[in-house]
Amino acid sequence: MERGDWVDLIIAAAVAALLTYLEISRKFRFPEAIPHRARLFTWWYGFVAGNAGLAALLYPLAIQAEWIHKMPPVLRGAAVGVGYLSIVRQKFMTAPKEKSDDGAPVGIEYVYEAVKREVHEQINRLAIAARSAAVRQKIVSATLTDLLFEGRLRVQQDQLATAAQKAETLAWLATVAGDATLAENDKKSAVATYVLFGDR
Repeated sequence: MERGDWVDLIIAAAVAALLTYLEISRKFRFPEAIPHRARLFTWWYGFVAGNAGLAALLYPLAIQAEWIHKMPPVLRGAAVGVGYLSIVRQKFMTAPKEKSDDGAPVGIEYVYEAVKREVHEQINRLAIAARSAAVRQKIVSATLTDLLFEGRLRVQQDQLATAAQKAETLAWLATVAGDATLAENDKKSAVATYVLFGDR
């Protein structure tokens, strides 16, 4: 490869890494204090680095295609980085299992999805433990009145929410507070989860 190709290879790896990071970041929310942070980062950044490395390995093969080779520098690397994530998700890369075969299908898409599923499950276990601990601590340290105030404050300060979304969330908070079928701790848990993570 020429020297310029090495720059594009790095760009391809960086694009694949960034998109993988964003996908995980959008899916999982954590409290500031995270137990087992090293284990979490090992799964998270290990998957990011793995995708970056595979995108880099794909680059020398991808530039053999004339239409990619003719692309402007930098854009060529970005296209390979995005293309890598698209390719590994394609069903045509996996051979379906035969009806008489009890084994799993074989192929890139199957292996990628299996690895991704395992990584997400491991991260989710850590997320559940960390989020549950944070909610428990919040329930113990604050009254329902305090939590409702924090919830309304969060709604008012949310610059990404529309007026309709804010009104809907405020109505939800009022419904939780006034629900006679919910125990006090259940109300506090629901509101604390929203206050800490924005989930309801």
